[in-house]
Amino acid sequence: MATGTATADTLPSSPSAGQLVRHESSGTVYTYDGATWEPVDSSRRRGAKAADVSAGHAVTLVNGVYQKTDVSTHDRADGVVKAVVEGDAEVWSAGLIDGFSGLTPGARAFVSSTPGVLSSSVPSSGVEIPVGFCETATTLAIRLMETIHAQ
Repeated sequence: MATGTATADTLPSSPSAGQLVRHESSGTVYTYDGATWEPVDSSRRRGAKAADVSAGHAVTLVNGVYQKTDVSTHDRADGVVKAVVEGDAEVWSAGLIDGFSGLTPGARAFVSSTPGVLSSSVPSSGVEIPVGFCETATTLAIRLMETIHAQ
């Protein structure tokens, strides 16, 4: 079985079936099934990247495309983007994601009024969409929870 490391935003272009590669920026291990690269961990998914989705955004899957979660139009988040690999958003629905700044340790994290952006404050309007807990100022523990509709 071939193994290796992927750098930047690319995975090997001529892989063999069963090949394993660790993506350097996200730390995710991918396997090639003969047709596509897929994360080995089932709590991580790759999907189509919508315009300006980037690492740290909360996203919702709409018609097969990840979009920034918007509390005024969506009722849930499907995960948080860890990295963008070859134009696809690597979306985590569980686990620890680092690379944030300014999180409040111990606070809950919500999707803010700005689409895709996370905050420790509940949005003033729209749907309350919690996505997890702030482990440290730079690390989010993803825990997708039931949404709470504003009164």
